[in-house]
Amino acid sequence: MSFTLLLFAALIGQASLGNPTRYLFSKVELDQSTMYTMLSSFSNVGKLPIYFPVSNSSADYTSDVWMDPCYERFYEVGAHYVVYWLVNRDMYCEALVKASATTVPTKPLYEQQHLARVERKKTWCPPELE
Repeated sequence: MSFTLLLFAALIGQASLGNPTRYLFSKVELDQSTMYTMLSSFSNVGKLPIYFPVSNSSADYTSDVWMDPCYERFYEVGAHYVVYWLVNRDMYCEALVKASATTVPTKPLYEQQHLARVERKKTWCPPELE
């Protein structure tokens, strides 16, 4: 009986929290042109983008977890943004950090029309601090 209760609680928690690697992220609400211009102040710190080919018939791109490598990269490099590019129906993502003296700002990897989505980690504040 307790196993059933535990399983039920886990399923409810998953439904309300979402996937642990991405539930703290939200889409940046800037128009594509503004966001693309801002990206030149950021760097992927020499990491190649993560590639999700449309031709991979074994991939389940309808699942909740297919984007996990993007968020794992975000935490790995201490990024500010997760950026998604759609190029010839293939998806790429990269984690970008603010350029500094040790990271050289770079031109975005793809042209503006390929910028599909930019996400940032939400910052939660207690109600008394808002």
